Amino acid sequence: IGHTRYATHGGVTNENAHPFCLYDSIVGAHNGVVSNLEELKTVVSDDYAVDSQYLLSLRYIMGDTKFARGSLNLSFHFINKDADGKLYLQRHSNPLYLAKIAGYGGKDAYLYSSIEGSLKMAINMLNLEGEVSEVENFSEVVISDDGISMEKYEPAYTQYIEHLYLYAFYWHDTCLDIASRYTLLLPQQQLVRQ
Repeated sequence: IGHTRYATHGGVTNENAHPFCLYDSIVGAHNGVVSNLEELKTVVSDDYAVDSQYLLSLRYIMGDTKFARGSLNLSFHFINKDADGKLYLQRHSNPLYLAKIAGYGGKDAYLYSSIEGSLKMAINMLNLEGEVSEVENFSEVVISDDGISMEKYEPAYTQYIEHLYLYAFYWHDTCLDIASRYTLLLPQQQLVRQ
């Protein structure tokens, strides 16, 4: 698990570098910005310097991140007593691409990135054979010795944004301006339906 970080919360220090290890049980990295950080601070009792740490803590304590708002990808795995031998990837608005490298060292290997071109370039530079696919928005991918599984989830804020969009569409004369500001927050299937 790795991440080249552009600091949006917290200082540029070694302590704030990804991956983070929390509770001696979860290790992870986060790409993106949590926009409801103050709200998450009321749920997570620990005090952290970086929004990514709050996100990992939320995942560990509550078992999901659906209450987080913003653009984010999260990769993590459990260690020590909580170890389950799985790598978890979550896509929550930010792009996320996954490549399966079949038969690498006798097993399948997986690479992931938020930039498709970087992933393809790495595969080519290492002379590997692999197919790149985009992870669906609002999905959690689990990679284990048994292969890959994916589960879609509904973020908690979608309904709120959907209602705001509908009111703007029907009752406000500048609906196109309001709708364009919130379009990226709506899952694609809702956008098509409306």
